This record gives sequence, C-alpha cells and structure tokens, in this order.
Amino acid sequence: MLNNTSSDRSDYTDSSEAESAEGDNRSPEQWARGTFEGAPRAMRWFLVAGFRFGLGLRLAPRSSPEHVLGWAIMERGTNSITLHAQSWLLTSRLVF
Repeated sequence: MLNNTSSDRSDYTDSSEAESAEGDNRSPEQWARGTFEGAPRAMRWFLVAGFRFGLGLRLAPRSSPEHVLGWAIMERGTNSITLHAQSWLLTSRLVF
C-alpha cells in the first residue's frame, strides 16, 4: 500500500497483485516489462496512445532502462516496482 503524503501524492494509483507459479522467479520489473513491453505491438501502440493522448502523460523514450514503456521507474523493491508518469491533468503511479 502506498503512503500518500504530500511529498508523494498521486491523483491515480493502480496496484496489482498476482500469485506466481512455484519456481517462477521473475522480478517485479520483469513482470512490469512483460505486461507492457511484452504485449502485442497493437496493444503497446494502444496503451501508449491512451497514456499520451488520452491522459496527456509525459512518457520518456521506451528504450531507456530506467523506464517501462515510457513510465519512469520510481522505486524498485524486492517484491514490487513503482512506475510514475505525470501530465497537466494528473500524477499517476502503477505498482506491480
């Protein structure tokens, strides 16, 4: 659970949790990259278009290792990763 203090406030936070199969040792970052960057090309295009043009999020270059599909990696934990993006409309976080 995120602690939304004034210094780390967000307008939208999405958190997902899933059980992995025994022996599946993927990191939270690998899960996030697999979910977004491993999606079919048409789905990636739809996601980026929605993030940029629908929500106005300012995304970084997708090739950067410090970003997942343009979302900045805000925090890496052993059991979670937090992605961050902002627009004139909102501040958003995705937690895997």
